[in-house]
Amino acid sequence: MERITRQKQLTLRSSPPERRHGQELQLMEILVIVALVVIVAAVNVRW
Repeated sequence: MERITRQKQLTLRSSPPERRHGQELQLMEILVIVALVVIVAAVNVRW
C-alpha cells in the first residue's frame, strides 16, 4: 500500500514540470529550426 501511495504522489508531482518541459522542448526545436533557416539563407546570400 505504501508503494502505491508513493507512486501516486510522484506522478502528481512530476506531471506539471513535464508539461512545462514539453513546452520548453518545443521552443528549443523552433529556435533550432529558425537558426538553421537563417544560416542557410546567409550562405545562399553569400554565394
